Amino acid sequence: MIDKIVGFKNKTNYFLNEIRESTVFFLRMPGWLFGVRGRLCLVAVNLILVVAFVLQIAAASGTGYELKKLERNIEEISFEQQKIEAQIAEVNSLASLKSRVESLSMVNTPRLKYLAIPVTSVAVNSR
Repeated sequence: MIDKIVGFKNKTNYFLNEIRESTVFFLRMPGWLFGVRGRLCLVAVNLILVVAFVLQIAAASGTGYELKKLERNIEEISFEQQKIEAQIAEVNSLASLKSRVESLSMVNTPRLKYLAIPVTSVAVNSR
């Protein structure tokens, strides 16, 4: 019975040693990674990534501000365009044209005379 217990203990120890060695083999990291240089490199990479992230966020917020500014400019120009179109409509109105005609001393013609051009007259190229 004791032999069976000792044999079971030996088998268990052997099994656990094999598992420990195989996991250590797979999990063993290179020495340069945990050295001072490796840690400094990892810190430097992290700092570079943080700075890049902050710069990207700053650029995105700057773009949003510029977009709002351009939208305000579009609204102002649209409002000015509407005012100009209203002024054009006012200048081209019939009442405005009548007052300008009177101020230029033009008179209304009672009848129009049309010229009668004979159909037989045709311009010919002599070349």
